[in-house]
Amino acid sequence: KHLSGAAKILRERGVTLERHEITQIMLDILYESYSKGQVDWRPGALQLIKAIKQAGMKNALVTMSPRILATKILDLIPKNFFDAVITCDDVDNYKPHPEPYLMAAELLGVQIKTCVAIEDSPAGIQSAMSAGAATIGVPNIVPLDPSLATVIWSTLANKTVFDIKKVALFSKKLK
Repeated sequence: KHLSGAAKILRERGVTLERHEITQIMLDILYESYSKGQVDWRPGALQLIKAIKQAGMKNALVTMSPRILATKILDLIPKNFFDAVITCDDVDNYKPHPEPYLMAAELLGVQIKTCVAIEDSPAGIQSAMSAGAATIGVPNIVPLDPSLATVIWSTLANKTVFDIKKVALFSKKLK
């Protein structure tokens, strides 16, 4: 969906290829980049995921990237880093719809109200919040409205499992 939207914008700005051709070129470039191990991880992200796993907490990757790209990224990290992976190929309704997060909770065997999502986009925050998860916004490409998430963190660097648990407790008090 996201690549298709980008292809539409490129066509509006004069690119003469068909949308599906533009999308395929973008997929090919991303796939090649990921195949070479070129993933720009956010500061602290891998360390925090490792800490979550070491704490025995269940986790899921909820991305609206195609599964073929998500798999390439997952190939670059230790196996079983995520207990579940939801991609755009798995859902009928993309973010900002709550379906991706509701599916993640179901696959993890937990209630969504016990979940904490970490998101970097307005659509992702809306998806997680409307599903019922406490949500940490971490700006990346676009700024995030602090009123839309449970909390906004400027970075994941130096964040801990305890920090995530504090967000979960804070969220319960708000409800």
